Amino acid sequence: MRAFFSGVGASDAPGFTHLRHCVTNLTIDVDGPDAARATAYFQVITDIGLDHWGRYRDRLVPHGDRWLLAERSVRTDGYADRSFFRDALD
Repeated sequence: MRAFFSGVGASDAPGFTHLRHCVTNLTIDVDGPDAARATAYFQVITDIGLDHWGRYRDRLVPHGDRWLLAERSVRTDGYADRSFFRDALD
């Protein structure tokens, strides 16, 4: 992922000059002292407008006085017709 997104915003970035990643409706369910789950929806906006959208399902674990992301499941629900990410992410 780091290599893929490292060119975002660079002059040679394929087809867009900006990218906005919006996360909404975050819900966290604490299952006990050692486990929690989080869900959220996301939208990605590029030069074409709404580019793609979907949802995150996360598993969180405690680490000291913080909770850290242990696992993430990403489901992309849709893409715009001209989305660069349609082929790049599938």
